[in-house]
Amino acid sequence: MIWAALAVLAAVGLYWLLVASEGTYLGPRIVAALYDWTASRYDAIKQNQFIDEQLFIGAPVAQRLEHLERPRVLDVATGTGRVPMALVQTEHFYGEVLAG
Repeated sequence: MIWAALAVLAAVGLYWLLVASEGTYLGPRIVAALYDWTASRYDAIKQNQFIDEQLFIGAPVAQRLEHLERPRVLDVATGTGRVPMALVQTEHFYGEVLAG
C-alpha cells in the first residue's frame, strides 16, 4: 500500500514539475527541451486555455480599468500575445493595448 501511495505521489510531483510549472524549477536546459519537444503543439495546447485566460486575466484587468475613460495598457513581454488578446476581447475594455 505504501508503494502505491509513493507511486502516486511521484506521478503528481512529476506532473507538477514538467507540466504545471513547465520545468521552471528544473533549470533552463529542461525548460528549453520541453519547449523544443512541444513546439509543434504549443499553440494547440495553449488555445484550449484561452477561455480561462479571458475569464481569469482579461476580465479582472478590464474591471480594474473600468473607471478610466480610454485606458492604455503596455505589455512589454507579450510573447505569444495571449494576455493582450484576452484583455481586448472582454466586453468591458474600451482602451488600447500596446504590445511589443
